Amino acid sequence: MAPKKTKKTPPASASAATRTSVNDVAAFIGTSLGELMNRKDALATQLAAVEKQIAAARDRVTATVSSTVAAARKAVPSRAKKTAKAAAPAARKGNRKKKRPLPADDPAVKSRTRAAQAEAKGRVSERLKTSMRSGNR
Repeated sequence: MAPKKTKKTPPASASAATRTSVNDVAAFIGTSLGELMNRKDALATQLAAVEKQIAAARDRVTATVSSTVAAARKAVPSRAKKTAKAAAPAARKGNRKKKRPLPADDPAVKSRTRAAQAEAKGRVSERLKTSMRSGNR
């Protein structure tokens, strides 16, 4: 049998309609991205304005509170201040340093606690061994 001979067809070229729709899609995406970038810039400027307002309000509150506290300190009579100072040294003990406990989930606390528990367990087991041998129980 002889091999069949077939005609080769030229590859299909992109039609003009396809190219037009691709260009339309690209143009739409470009305008959409441009609008989004403009909106992003507008939102960034609005955010900056809001942050300035928050900072101004914080400054006003801080000034009001500090002036109120200063006025309250001035209103305390001097005799009350002297008695408070005189009573304070009698209540103080040690070097007045307060130790803050470490949080329970701190790795240093966990390892220290684990080591202390292991030592306590070892002491108990040693005590039990000696008491069982000596016949005290």
